Amino acid sequence: MSRDPFSIKIPKIKQPRIKQPKIPGFGKASSREPLPAKVKNKVRERAKNTCEYRGCKHKENLQFHHKNMRNSDNRVSNIELLCPNHHMKRHSEKRRKVVGQDLLTGKKKTRLVKKPKKKTKRKSSKKTTRRKKKKTKNIWDIEIDDII
Repeated sequence: MSRDPFSIKIPKIKQPRIKQPKIPGFGKASSREPLPAKVKNKVRERAKNTCEYRGCKHKENLQFHHKNMRNSDNRVSNIELLCPNHHMKRHSEKRRKVVGQDLLTGKKKTRLVKKPKKKTKRKSSKKTTRRKKKKTKNIWDIEIDDII
C-alpha cells in the first residue's frame, strides 16, 4: 500500500479559554457599596420623586448623586435625586473653574480642571539638616615651601 503524500491528517489542537479580567467598577465586580434601601426611600420622600435640581420637574430615570463626590458617604443629607442630564451637569460643575465673564451676554466662562493630586505625608516627622562640609586643603594648592 502506498500512502498519498497530500492526504495527511492534522490533529485538532484545543485552544485554552481566556477569562476576562475583572475590573472594579465595571460589570458585576464592583468595589462600591450599594446605597441602603432606607436611605434611598428617605431621599425619594424628601424629593417627592422629582429631580432636585432647581427648576427641573423630571420624574423618570432618576439617579442618586453624592454631593461631596465620596461614594462611601451614604448620609441622607449628602445624597440628592437627579435626572440623568442634571446628574452629568453636577459632575462637570465639580471639575470646572470660572475663568472670566463674557462681556456681551454676562455668562460666566468656565473650563475643565484636572482633579488635584492627593498630598502624601512624609513617613518621618524629623527635620532633615544638611551636614556642613569640612574645609580641607587640596594637595595641589600646597606650595613646596610649606612642605619643607
